[in-house]
This record gives sequence, structure tokens and C-alpha cells, in this order.
Amino acid sequence: MQRIKGLDGIRCFAVLAVIAAHAHVSWMHGGGFGVDVFFVLSGYLITTLLLREHEKLGRIDLLRFWGRRILRLVPALLLLVLVVDTIALFLPGRFGTLAPATLSSTPGVLFYFSNWLIVITNSGALGAFGPLWSLSVEEQFYILWPLLVILALRFRRPLRALTILIGVLVLAVVVSRFLVFDPSNLYQTFATTFRVDMLLMGALLAVAFHAGAGNILRRVSAWAVGPALVYLAAVAVLVPEFNVAGAEKKVYLYYTIGLPAVGIATCALIAFLVTHQSSLLTRIFSLPPFDYLGRISYGMYLWHYPIILLLQVRFAPDPNITLLLALPLTVAAATVSWFALERPLARRFHHRLVARQRVAGPATVTGRV
Repeated sequence: MQRIKGLDGIRCFAVLAVIAAHAHVSWMHGGGFGVDVFFVLSGYLITTLLLREHEKLGRIDLLRFWGRRILRLVPALLLLVLVVDTIALFLPGRFGTLAPATLSSTPGVLFYFSNWLIVITNSGALGAFGPLWSLSVEEQFYILWPLLVILALRFRRPLRALTILIGVLVLAVVVSRFLVFDPSNLYQTFATTFRVDMLLMGALLAVAFHAGAGNILRRVSAWAVGPALVYLAAVAVLVPEFNVAGAEKKVYLYYTIGLPAVGIATCALIAFLVTHQSSLLTRIFSLPPFDYLGRISYGMYLWHYPIILLLQVRFAPDPNITLLLALPLTVAAATVSWFALERPLARRFHHRLVARQRVAGPATVTGRV
């Protein structure tokens, strides 16, 4: 898939917001919304890839699709787990009291069910791997979503069927948060069923583009992108920490109303960047520093939290100093991962996992798109 200018800029600002939030700086308590921005962007990109593959080849090669996901995500994760578990095993004091949870959560991290460990144990069960719950949500989506796309593509009007499917699922998730969400228990917010609407909103945007709604999205996003950026910035700066006494009402309002709005705002931003490639905003999001940090954002997301913990335990600095120290160390770790591991493996093996035209087989679907 050809790179689209500006999208790496979204990754850049999302991961920086998450890092700031995990450093506990007082001026960006709401930076965790960056995880949901990643979800929306992932849903858009993955669904776009699936639909384009089907349009080009008349089928979706599931094994090669999953192989590409493994190649992209697993090697860097294995490197992180090796380093972090070594520290937790031989220098447990470096992670304070979190070393036992770090080691015990390793299987969940490696096999992508760590978010359910949090939900089932009703605790922050991942130790130094804390933020990696979101990778489990994404991987579970990558496993199940292509199967549902293939099912929808069997219908006479596949894009309509896919739109209805996404709409029903998003509505079910949003309504369920209004009906059953307990704001006194934040651990349930890590469930895949609680967050999947963010991925599906991105998927719906991809379907809209594929259905030929690009001109409509161009016009709508032109006026929506401004309010969308203001809203996302307000969430990052104004949303308070939720894990404090008396915050239940704010928690409920954010997850029932504010979170779907984050999804919509992110869709507006993506749609604008995709349809306004020559705009000032796209040029800003594509500036070399933002573009580079976006490219290595996966590595930054992997490494930032253990680095923050090491700094906090070792030096116990002010949150702002923690952030100031953690950022260059995180970029350095992600850069090593990118140039020494991720990019070489992608260059060597990715072409072998690209779907090719062949006679229809068990993992093949056909349909009028």
C-alpha cells in the first residue's frame, strides 16, 4: 500500500501523547487517548488493505495477511520482552514492585491476550508491559476482522453488507457502554469488546472511501478537521486522571460520550489528510521529524513505559524531568529496533508475503465490489 502523506504524523502525535500521559505530567493527563487514535488509524489501514487486495485479486489471502502482521509486529516485541524480562529477573529492583507481574504476564504479552489478564484479574497485571494491552486488542482484531470481511464480501452487495455489519457492531458497543459500564472499575475498559468500536470506525472510513465517497469525505472533512483537532487537543490537555476518588462521573461521561467522539474526530483528521495531500496541515504532519517519529512509533510505544519506570525507580524525578529524559531514550531504543531489526526483516521477507494471483482456494473469496 502506497504511503499516504500525513498519516505518520498522526502516529507521531499519538505516541507522544501516550508517553506524556504515562510520565504523569500534569499538563497532559488525557494523553492516553492516543491509544484510541492508533486504533482508528489501524482499522482504516487494515480494512483498506483487505479491500484493495480483494479488488485486485478477487480474494483475500488470510495466511499471507496474518504473516505480514506477524513480520511487522512480533520481532520487535520479542526483543523488548527479552530485555525487559532479563531486567525483571536479574535486577528486579529496577522495576520497583512490578517485576513479578512483569514476568508472570509475559505469556499474555507474547500471545496477545494480555488485555484480558487485566480484565479477569481486575488489576494492573502487566507490570512493565502495562501499555501492551492495546497490542492484544489490535491482534485480536487482526485475527477476526478479515474473516468477517470475507463473509461480507460473499453478499450480492458486499460493501453495503460490510457497512451494515460495522454499523451494528459500533452501535452495540456504544450502547453497551451506556448500559453496563461501571465507572468505578476502570479495568473493564481494557476489554476488546469495550474498545473495538474505535477500530471499526476506522474500518467504516475505509469502506466509505472504497465505495467512492471520496469527494463527499473531502468536503465534509474540510470543515470538520478544525473542530476535530481542537477536540483532540482538549481531550489531551483537559481530561483529568481517572484513577482518583470521586472521578466516577467524569469517567462515565468520557467513556460513553467522549470516547466515540475521539473516534469520529480521528476519522475526520484521517479523511482530511487523505483527501487534501497538498494542504498546509498535511505538510505540517509530514515534516521530517514528525514523519520519522511516526515511522518508529511502534518501537516508541513498546519501549517508552519500561524506560519511564526505570527512570522513576532509579531517580524518582519530577514528571516533567521524567518525560524530558524518557523521550530521547525512547527514540534511541526505537531507532535501534527500527534499523537493526524491523526494517531489515521487512525488506528481506515482506515481498514473500504479498498476496499473488492464483487459482481460488480455501482462503479465497469472490464477490462484486
